[in-house]
Amino acid sequence: MPIPNYQSRIANAQALMRSHGMEALLVFSAENLRYLTGYTGEAAYGVLASHTLHLITDYRFVEQANADCLHCTVICRDREKTTLAEVIGEVLGNAAVSRVAVESEHLSLDLFTKIQHHFQPITLVPINGIVEGLRACKDEWEVAQIRRAAQIADQALEALVAQIRLGVSERDLAMELAYLMRAKGADDLAFPIIIGFGENSAKPHCVPGYRALKEGDFVLIDFGAMINGYRSDMTRTFVAGEPTEQQLSMMGTVLRAQEAAIASTRAGVSGQQIDREARRIIDRSPFAHYAGKGLGHGVGLKLHEHPFLGQRCEDTLHTGFVVTIEPGIYIPGVGGVRYEDDVLVGEAGASCLTHAPKFFQISV
Repeated sequence: MPIPNYQSRIANAQALMRSHGMEALLVFSAENLRYLTGYTGEAAYGVLASHTLHLITDYRFVEQANADCLHCTVICRDREKTTLAEVIGEVLGNAAVSRVAVESEHLSLDLFTKIQHHFQPITLVPINGIVEGLRACKDEWEVAQIRRAAQIADQALEALVAQIRLGVSERDLAMELAYLMRAKGADDLAFPIIIGFGENSAKPHCVPGYRALKEGDFVLIDFGAMINGYRSDMTRTFVAGEPTEQQLSMMGTVLRAQEAAIASTRAGVSGQQIDREARRIIDRSPFAHYAGKGLGHGVGLKLHEHPFLGQRCEDTLHTGFVVTIEPGIYIPGVGGVRYEDDVLVGEAGASCLTHAPKFFQISV
């Protein structure tokens, strides 16, 4: 069984940091810190220098940090006596650096100002995407975690569909699905479950409420499981009972668009090209005006991460990327349809990690 290679991840981040002309990087993103160190707790910050990585936390998490982090130095900050800026300054001073990159997307203006004030002799440079760029390409261990999270989601949905009956509320169905994923081994939910019945399914991120299921409703379910911090993300759309011609047309159009997009997904193509394949199908349908704007996104330690597939995505996909393909049609007052799968990008094509069936009708 493969294991995470944290030493390689740290070395790659250091090389990329140096390529930007930086001598150190302040890591504030919890996901980036977990990627580099394996740390699973809270209230931690990283200082990556040319040959060292320090993780700063406090007494609440120091024992966990020492257990999780085998390839970095853990510092326990006394919050009563020392500010975060002072501890970071001590680490940077020992590393004798002058140009330091800061993950500006992941800290407040207040904290940035305090750090900048404390480091008068040091130039702080807001830079984002150094670790995120590395995270986009998953290694064998990471793919195994996402694959397991997807498998749990597949199994949970199969069990849920067998229980769907008229009169159940969106909220109750979401609660049952959450229970099923945890019962089947998920560490947590990948994100708050999205369930929309009938006209609510036209809201792409519908919050489950007390709307009761009726005969002929669309049932849109968007959900995922989490394993070791890695997430799956899948959407299926059904009709409760016999679908109408319009519903069949909507579901068929979205499914063909998704199939076309997945067929075009491989290393070397851009997110823009993949989006074009899906949009070509929907644009020729009666539902072109109701198409969703985005096609998908990377998924891993975060639900939405690099790359973001769509009309403006010029980023090239590489082997090892895991992305969602999720075209949709959303007609206000009528309903929405989305099919979403997690796919692993390879040289010759893409393979689906999610496998739940895409049948159109459920018996209620």
